[in-house]
Amino acid sequence: EALRASQRLLRQVVDAIPHNIHVKDLQRRFVMVNRALADFHHLTPERMVGLSVHDLPALRPEERDSLDRSDREVLETGRSFESSGERISDADGRATYQRLLKLPLRNGQGQVVGVLGISEDITERRRAEEDLRASQRLLRTVVDTLPSLVAVKDAQLRYVLVNQGWLDHYGLSAGQVLGRRLDELNIRTPQDL
Repeated sequence: EALRASQRLLRQVVDAIPHNIHVKDLQRRFVMVNRALADFHHLTPERMVGLSVHDLPALRPEERDSLDRSDREVLETGRSFESSGERISDADGRATYQRLLKLPLRNGQGQVVGVLGISEDITERRRAEEDLRASQRLLRTVVDTLPSLVAVKDAQLRYVLVNQGWLDHYGLSAGQVLGRRLDELNIRTPQDL
């Protein structure tokens, strides 16, 4: 009875975690998945047991191959695997981006007997980063096309932004200017006169 209670508690804990979690055996078949991963594939955790990534219809062939390759790598090398942005299709066919961590599971003798996988959906974070980069490119374009010399400094009076007109005027590159103070640049500005 105590063992069953312990197993129920472990299942509740694993299912409460919002990230996808699974354990695979040496044949790279699921032996345990949490509710989040099962929901991602529109299956039950029990239905996923015994399946491999090649049995999951929503995954694109290259996604299946990549996931299977990383499992094999962990099993063969005994080292963990981490990916910062793997594209994985959900059961509705939507592309998601997952940060993956796969770890070898070992028996009492230290032999690798399986893979523990954890993935975090970073799709929204990735979109926000792409939006930020696009916004920064737009700002850079606007600032560079201004007919005035534009320079922005931080609280320590180090240049954090200068436009192309400013760089051309002083004959410097962004690499020579950004992160430096005026007194480190060996130039004279109108304020110095």
